[in-house]
Amino acid sequence: MKTNLRTDITVADICEGFVYNQLEGKGLFGLRGMLTIQPEYQRNYLYADGGGKREQDVIHSLLNEYPLGLIYFNKVGENRFEVLDGQQRITSIGRFVTNKFAITDGGNPKNFDSLPTDQQEKIRKSNSQNANIQKWSAYVKGSANRQEFLERALDWVSKGDIGLYMSAHRNDTNINELKTYFTSVIDWTSTVFTNVMPEMRGLDWGRLYEQYHGTSYDSKKMSDEVKRLAVDENVTNRKGIFEYLLGGSTATNMLAIRVFDEKVKKIAYAKQTQAAEANGESNCPLCAIGPEANKRRIYKLTEMDADHVTAWSKGGESSPENCQMLCVTHNRAKGNR
Repeated sequence: MKTNLRTDITVADICEGFVYNQLEGKGLFGLRGMLTIQPEYQRNYLYADGGGKREQDVIHSLLNEYPLGLIYFNKVGENRFEVLDGQQRITSIGRFVTNKFAITDGGNPKNFDSLPTDQQEKIRKSNSQNANIQKWSAYVKGSANRQEFLERALDWVSKGDIGLYMSAHRNDTNINELKTYFTSVIDWTSTVFTNVMPEMRGLDWGRLYEQYHGTSYDSKKMSDEVKRLAVDENVTNRKGIFEYLLGGSTATNMLAIRVFDEKVKKIAYAKQTQAAEANGESNCPLCAIGPEANKRRIYKLTEMDADHVTAWSKGGESSPENCQMLCVTHNRAKGNR
């Protein structure tokens, strides 16, 4: 099944040639007659029930530029389409644009023709490239015109096996599961991380959602930590900030912390070695207080690694003052303690 994401179709396009059958309670056609809005297997129009609050809400959402969500068509022939999902919204819009009902505005009822010109234009020009696309673009790379959003949604819901997922769902009559999962991932991400950063685009949020959405996070603390790490000059991989924080701020390798340069290493080595030789002890401070075998061993520079005296994760910087040279064995054993 080939799926195309279109963001250029406006309300004006959908409502051109809109036909509503009052007796059947159905929106029949739109898109210059090319779109069947409510095929026989679809339920009748329901948004006019109960005083029409839901159909009015659809129009108020357009006027307030709130996202209505994606609308899905099945292509059933050359320039022929059927609405798969969204017929209630389309019928509400079509009915309003053709003056079938009024909304309450400032305490007064107004049909489409009695709205100010700027509000009419806002409704006509509305399409799916408004708030939803802007929100998704913070987390998903690419252009909606190139289907990256759809492909990413399929990748997330299928856990990376799109072919298997499509095969298992080939007989579905809607894509509610796909929409719900994609929305859940985006909503979770935007709730945990209230800061929107360029580095968030393109991360595997589906995998992170699966791994961490069962954990409770303080969004205020997460926000403060994101801000702190984003300006820390020792963090050279800002894309790793988010998974680092989700995982409990322990895997510093995700941040690619800046290491000590060669000049700093040589200065620290010379200083330690000079003091060690004067005191008759090892120039590795941990060997000097360890077993007898290496208590007085003087290591070559090539046999030692630079280490943060105070671990970076505990506030230590990659500065000369916070640098010590340890033998390779002790440095690798010390880790992040």
